[in-house]
Amino acid sequence: MPEPAGSPRRRFAWIALAVYALLLATSTIWVASRPGGQADASDERLRLPVMTADGPMGNGSMRLRVHDWGAARPGTPAVVLLHGSPGDGAGFGLLAPELARGGYHVLAPDLPGFGDSDKDLPDLSARAHAHAVLAMLDAMGIERAHVVGWSNGGAVALWLAELSPDRTASLTLMASVGDQRTEGSGSYSFEHSKYKLGLAAFALARWLVPHFGLLDRNDVAWLRNFDDSDQRPLTAIMRTTRVPTLILHGRHDFLTPAWGAE
Repeated sequence: MPEPAGSPRRRFAWIALAVYALLLATSTIWVASRPGGQADASDERLRLPVMTADGPMGNGSMRLRVHDWGAARPGTPAVVLLHGSPGDGAGFGLLAPELARGGYHVLAPDLPGFGDSDKDLPDLSARAHAHAVLAMLDAMGIERAHVVGWSNGGAVALWLAELSPDRTASLTLMASVGDQRTEGSGSYSFEHSKYKLGLAAFALARWLVPHFGLLDRNDVAWLRNFDDSDQRPLTAIMRTTRVPTLILHGRHDFLTPAWGAE
Protein backbone atom coordinates (compact mmCIF):
# COMPACT_ATOMS: atom_id res chain seq x y z
CA MET A 1 0.00 0.00 0.00
CA PRO A 2 1.48 3.40 -1.01
CA GLU A 3 2.50 5.68 1.83
CA PRO A 4 0.54 8.93 2.30
CA ALA A 5 2.14 11.98 0.73
CA GLY A 6 2.84 13.54 4.10
CA SER A 7 4.23 10.45 5.84
CA PRO A 8 7.45 10.84 7.89
CA ARG A 9 9.30 8.52 5.51
CA ARG A 10 8.46 10.59 2.46
CA ARG A 11 9.28 13.83 4.25
CA PHE A 12 12.67 12.40 5.24
CA ALA A 13 13.34 11.27 1.64
CA TRP A 14 12.52 14.74 0.27
CA ILE A 15 14.67 16.44 2.92
CA ALA A 16 17.58 14.07 2.18
CA LEU A 17 17.25 14.73 -1.56
CA ALA A 18 17.18 18.49 -0.99
CA VAL A 19 20.27 18.35 1.26
CA TYR A 20 22.10 16.20 -1.32
CA ALA A 21 21.20 18.61 -4.15
CA LEU A 22 22.32 21.60 -2.07
CA LEU A 23 25.64 19.95 -1.16
CA LEU A 24 26.26 18.87 -4.76
CA ALA A 25 25.54 22.37 -6.09
CA THR A 26 27.73 23.99 -3.42
CA SER A 27 30.57 21.55 -4.10
CA THR A 28 30.39 22.13 -7.87
CA ILE A 29 30.43 25.93 -7.46
CA TRP A 30 33.29 25.77 -4.93
CA VAL A 31 35.46 23.58 -7.18
CA ALA A 32 34.78 25.75 -10.23
CA SER A 33 35.53 29.03 -8.45
CA ARG A 34 38.55 28.21 -6.28
CA PRO A 35 41.83 29.78 -7.42
CA GLY A 36 44.65 27.71 -8.86
CA GLY A 37 47.58 26.84 -6.65
CA GLN A 38 50.44 29.32 -6.45
CA ALA A 39 54.08 28.40 -5.95
CA ASP A 40 55.74 29.75 -2.83
CA ALA A 41 58.82 31.92 -3.39
CA SER A 42 60.95 29.20 -1.79
CA ASP A 43 59.77 26.51 -4.21
CA GLU A 44 62.39 25.33 -6.67
CA ARG A 45 60.65 24.69 -9.95
CA LEU A 46 62.00 23.98 -13.40
CA ARG A 47 60.26 24.69 -16.66
CA LEU A 48 60.66 21.61 -18.84
CA PRO A 49 59.10 20.26 -22.04
CA VAL A 50 55.99 18.14 -21.61
CA MET A 51 57.07 14.51 -21.86
CA THR A 52 55.55 11.35 -23.28
CA ALA A 53 56.93 7.82 -23.31
CA ASP A 54 58.74 8.73 -26.55
CA GLY A 55 60.27 11.95 -25.24
CA PRO A 56 59.37 15.65 -25.49
CA MET A 57 56.12 16.69 -27.14
CA GLY A 58 56.35 19.15 -30.00
CA ASN A 59 55.11 22.06 -27.90
CA GLY A 60 54.05 22.94 -24.40
CA SER A 61 55.93 23.02 -21.13
CA MET A 62 55.44 21.84 -17.57
CA ARG A 63 56.68 22.81 -14.13
CA LEU A 64 58.68 20.29 -12.15
CA ARG A 65 59.20 20.78 -8.41
CA VAL A 66 62.61 19.60 -7.21
CA HIS A 67 63.52 19.14 -3.55
CA ASP A 68 67.22 19.96 -3.31
CA TRP A 69 69.71 19.16 -0.53
CA GLY A 70 73.43 19.84 -0.21
CA ALA A 71 76.18 20.29 -2.78
CA ALA A 72 78.30 17.62 -4.39
CA ARG A 73 81.96 17.15 -3.64
CA PRO A 74 84.08 17.72 -6.77
CA GLY A 75 83.90 14.66 -8.98
CA THR A 76 81.01 13.10 -7.03
CA PRO A 77 77.83 12.39 -9.00
CA ALA A 78 74.55 13.72 -7.66
CA VAL A 79 71.96 11.40 -6.13
CA VAL A 80 68.42 11.41 -7.55
CA LEU A 81 65.68 9.97 -5.33
CA LEU A 82 62.51 8.84 -7.12
CA HIS A 83 59.31 8.43 -5.11
CA GLY A 84 56.55 5.88 -5.53
CA SER A 85 52.88 6.26 -6.46
CA PRO A 86 51.20 7.94 -4.68
CA GLY A 87 53.90 10.10 -3.15
CA ASP A 88 56.25 13.01 -3.78
CA GLY A 89 59.85 14.04 -3.25
CA ALA A 90 59.17 15.25 0.28
CA GLY A 91 58.85 11.60 1.29
CA PHE A 92 62.66 11.45 1.32
CA GLY A 93 62.88 14.16 3.99
CA LEU A 94 64.74 11.87 6.42
CA LEU A 95 67.01 10.04 3.98
CA ALA A 96 68.08 12.98 1.81
CA PRO A 97 69.74 15.10 4.56
CA GLU A 98 71.82 12.09 5.62
CA LEU A 99 73.09 11.65 2.06
CA ALA A 100 73.76 15.39 1.79
CA ARG A 101 75.85 15.25 4.97
CA GLY A 102 77.92 12.59 3.23
CA GLY A 103 78.89 15.08 0.54
CA TYR A 104 76.28 14.34 -2.11
CA HIS A 105 74.06 16.76 -3.99
CA VAL A 106 70.63 15.17 -3.48
CA LEU A 107 67.63 15.83 -5.72
CA ALA A 108 64.13 14.46 -5.18
CA PRO A 109 61.69 15.64 -7.85
CA ASP A 110 57.93 15.58 -7.49
CA LEU A 111 57.44 13.46 -10.60
CA PRO A 112 54.97 14.89 -13.17
CA GLY A 113 51.41 14.61 -11.88
CA PHE A 114 52.48 14.46 -8.22
CA GLY A 115 53.22 16.84 -5.37
CA ASP A 116 53.74 20.43 -6.50
CA SER A 117 54.61 19.57 -10.11
CA ASP A 118 52.11 20.18 -12.91
CA LYS A 119 49.19 17.77 -12.89
CA ASP A 120 47.16 17.93 -16.10
CA LEU A 121 49.57 16.14 -18.43
CA PRO A 122 49.03 13.66 -21.28
CA ASP A 123 51.34 10.89 -20.07
CA LEU A 124 52.17 9.89 -16.49
CA SER A 125 53.93 6.65 -17.37
CA ALA A 126 57.21 5.58 -15.79
CA ARG A 127 58.97 5.96 -19.14
CA ALA A 128 57.65 9.53 -19.58
CA HIS A 129 58.83 10.26 -16.03
CA ALA A 130 62.30 9.00 -16.95
CA HIS A 131 62.44 11.46 -19.84
CA ALA A 132 61.39 14.22 -17.40
CA VAL A 133 64.21 13.29 -15.00
CA LEU A 134 66.75 13.41 -17.85
CA ALA A 135 65.43 16.86 -18.78
CA MET A 136 65.77 17.89 -15.12
CA LEU A 137 69.42 16.82 -15.12
CA ASP A 138 70.00 18.79 -18.33
CA ALA A 139 68.35 21.90 -16.87
CA MET A 140 70.47 21.67 -13.71
CA GLY A 141 73.72 21.01 -15.56
CA ILE A 142 74.19 17.55 -14.04
CA GLU A 143 75.96 15.02 -16.26
CA ARG A 144 75.66 11.82 -14.17
CA ALA A 145 73.74 10.73 -11.09
CA HIS A 146 73.25 7.80 -8.78
CA VAL A 147 69.56 6.91 -9.02
CA VAL A 148 67.44 5.51 -6.19
CA GLY A 149 63.97 4.24 -7.08
CA TRP A 150 61.42 3.45 -4.39
CA SER A 151 58.32 1.38 -5.28
CA ASN A 152 56.99 2.67 -8.63
CA GLY A 153 59.98 5.01 -8.73
CA GLY A 154 61.99 1.88 -9.40
CA ALA A 155 60.36 1.60 -12.82
CA VAL A 156 61.45 5.18 -13.57
CA ALA A 157 64.99 4.32 -12.44
CA LEU A 158 65.09 1.25 -14.70
CA TRP A 159 63.94 3.31 -17.67
CA LEU A 160 66.65 5.87 -16.91
CA ALA A 161 69.25 3.10 -17.05
CA GLU A 162 67.78 1.92 -20.35
CA LEU A 163 67.41 5.32 -22.00
CA SER A 164 70.68 6.83 -20.78
CA PRO A 165 73.03 4.30 -19.16
CA ASP A 166 76.04 6.62 -19.48
CA ARG A 167 74.31 9.18 -17.26
CA THR A 168 73.20 6.62 -14.66
CA ALA A 169 76.13 6.08 -12.29
CA SER A 170 74.28 3.38 -10.35
CA LEU A 171 70.81 2.06 -9.56
CA THR A 172 69.40 1.35 -6.12
CA LEU A 173 65.97 -0.28 -6.22
CA MET A 174 64.07 -0.18 -2.91
CA ALA A 175 60.91 -2.31 -2.71
CA SER A 176 60.68 -1.67 -6.42
CA VAL A 177 58.17 -2.83 -8.99
CA GLY A 178 59.62 -4.94 -11.76
CA ASP A 179 58.50 -8.04 -13.62
CA GLN A 180 54.92 -7.84 -14.95
CA ARG A 181 54.05 -11.02 -13.04
CA THR A 182 54.46 -9.13 -9.74
CA GLU A 183 51.71 -6.63 -10.63
CA GLY A 184 48.57 -7.78 -8.82
CA SER A 185 47.21 -10.79 -10.70
CA GLY A 186 50.19 -10.73 -13.06
CA SER A 187 47.96 -10.19 -16.09
CA TYR A 188 48.61 -6.93 -17.95
CA SER A 189 45.13 -6.95 -19.53
CA PHE A 190 43.30 -7.62 -16.27
CA GLU A 191 45.28 -5.12 -14.21
CA HIS A 192 44.88 -2.30 -16.72
CA SER A 193 41.17 -3.04 -17.17
CA LYS A 194 40.93 -2.65 -13.40
CA TYR A 195 42.76 0.71 -13.51
CA LYS A 196 40.50 1.99 -16.30
CA LEU A 197 37.43 0.96 -14.32
CA GLY A 198 38.80 2.82 -11.31
CA LEU A 199 39.42 5.96 -13.37
CA ALA A 200 35.87 5.79 -14.75
CA ALA A 201 34.47 5.38 -11.23
CA PHE A 202 36.44 8.41 -10.00
CA ALA A 203 35.24 10.47 -12.99
CA LEU A 204 31.62 9.55 -12.25
CA ALA A 205 32.01 10.23 -8.54
CA ARG A 206 33.38 13.71 -9.29
CA TRP A 207 29.97 14.66 -10.70
CA LEU A 208 27.70 12.70 -8.37
CA VAL A 209 29.40 13.06 -4.97
CA PRO A 210 29.71 16.43 -3.15
CA HIS A 211 33.49 16.21 -2.67
CA PHE A 212 34.62 19.87 -2.41
CA GLY A 213 37.76 19.18 -4.42
CA LEU A 214 38.78 15.93 -2.74
CA LEU A 215 38.06 13.92 -5.90
CA ASP A 216 39.59 16.28 -8.44
CA ARG A 217 41.12 14.47 -11.39
CA ASN A 218 44.53 15.74 -10.27
CA ASP A 219 44.19 13.60 -7.14
CA VAL A 220 44.10 10.32 -9.10
CA ALA A 221 47.56 10.74 -10.64
CA TRP A 222 48.62 7.56 -8.87
CA LEU A 223 45.95 5.57 -10.72
CA ARG A 224 46.83 7.17 -14.04
CA ASN A 225 50.49 6.39 -13.36
CA PHE A 226 49.56 2.72 -12.94
CA ASP A 227 47.44 2.71 -16.09
CA ASP A 228 49.86 4.68 -18.30
CA SER A 229 52.85 2.52 -17.30
CA ASP A 230 53.75 -0.83 -18.83
CA GLN A 231 55.83 -3.16 -16.66
CA ARG A 232 56.32 -5.79 -19.35
CA PRO A 233 59.56 -4.30 -20.78
CA LEU A 234 61.14 -4.04 -17.31
CA THR A 235 62.06 -7.73 -17.17
CA ALA A 236 64.36 -7.42 -20.18
CA ILE A 237 65.87 -4.19 -18.82
CA MET A 238 66.67 -5.87 -15.50
CA ARG A 239 68.30 -8.79 -17.29
CA THR A 240 70.45 -6.74 -19.66
CA THR A 241 71.37 -3.52 -17.85
CA ARG A 242 75.07 -2.95 -17.29
CA VAL A 243 74.50 -0.18 -14.78
CA PRO A 244 75.74 -1.25 -11.30
CA THR A 245 72.58 -2.16 -9.39
CA LEU A 246 71.73 -2.74 -5.72
CA ILE A 247 68.34 -4.27 -4.89
CA LEU A 248 66.84 -3.81 -1.41
CA HIS A 249 63.59 -5.69 -0.92
CA GLY A 250 61.66 -6.92 2.11
CA ARG A 251 61.22 -10.68 2.28
CA HIS A 252 57.61 -10.24 3.45
CA ASP A 253 56.62 -7.36 1.13
CA PHE A 254 52.88 -7.89 0.59
CA LEU A 255 52.65 -5.65 -2.51
CA THR A 256 55.59 -6.84 -4.59
CA PRO A 257 56.68 -10.39 -3.71
CA ALA A 258 60.31 -10.95 -2.83
CA TRP A 259 60.85 -13.34 -5.75
CA GLY A 260 60.36 -10.37 -8.06
CA ALA A 261 63.63 -8.94 -6.73
CA GLU A 262 65.49 -12.14 -7.48
